[in-house]
Amino acid sequence: MKFKAITLLAALLLSFAASAQSPKITVSIPNSDLKFDMILVKKGAFVMGGDPDSPLAPDSASNRLPAHHVSISRDFYIASTVVTQALWQTLMGTSLTDMQALSPLGEQFGTWMGSGDDYPMYYVNWNDAQEFIAKLNSLHLVKGYTFRLPTEAEWEYAARGGKLTKDHIFAGSDNSADVAWHAPLEQDEESLRSIRMHPVAQKLPNELGLYDMSGNVWEWCSDWYDAQYYSSSPSDDPQGPDSGVNRSVRGGCFLSGAESSIITHRDGTPFALRIPLNGFRLVMSKNK
Repeated sequence: MKFKAITLLAALLLSFAASAQSPKITVSIPNSDLKFDMILVKKGAFVMGGDPDSPLAPDSASNRLPAHHVSISRDFYIASTVVTQALWQTLMGTSLTDMQALSPLGEQFGTWMGSGDDYPMYYVNWNDAQEFIAKLNSLHLVKGYTFRLPTEAEWEYAARGGKLTKDHIFAGSDNSADVAWHAPLEQDEESLRSIRMHPVAQKLPNELGLYDMSGNVWEWCSDWYDAQYYSSSPSDDPQGPDSGVNRSVRGGCFLSGAESSIITHRDGTPFALRIPLNGFRLVMSKNK
């Protein structure tokens, strides 16, 4: 009887864990074997930005302050991974090599980069991401929904785990090694040899089931970037400044340190620059 009770308890725990996973929609690309998962993020509120008083990771960077309350008023879906090279080439008909040829940075990072179906797509600027999204939307793959880039607020809310959050420093853990590809803390010759981009979804996901929101490649957001934006950000569905020079990027990358991979870290990149460290993640929202 005791064994049966333990078995039943284990089954119940597994069932609870499964039920805690956020629902998803699997999107299929016509005339191909490619599919990708869009994970539901329920609307809610959170404190966005750094916490200078955090006992785990005090965060006093000026562009992450002040911490402020933000409400996300609509449910949305976000991709479990960034757009891969396979998905890009299937939809756009251009390869990583084609996009690299358009970049002024060329092969600057050499063997550190990754090429293959399951690697993130990079050498794409903000405009390229918009072109991809427009083409994806033209296929009308999910009735009543439109694909787009996340706002910074949506990105951070999802990285934190939405309503399932456990308040981790990184997206899914307080230990960056569990969830993030980033530059090693020790900058010796052996450690530097280990630096490279990795295929998506090789480490643990966060609470919602999202991979690589910390590290691997920076992710474009829809917002213009302003280091002082948090001082004037609205509390309801912030969309970023009205104009700017750079677009916001989040998440850090394999070539930056662990500090860049914490959930609150934010930066900006010239929107027309095809940098080999930037990729993008899709969001999908219901048409109004």
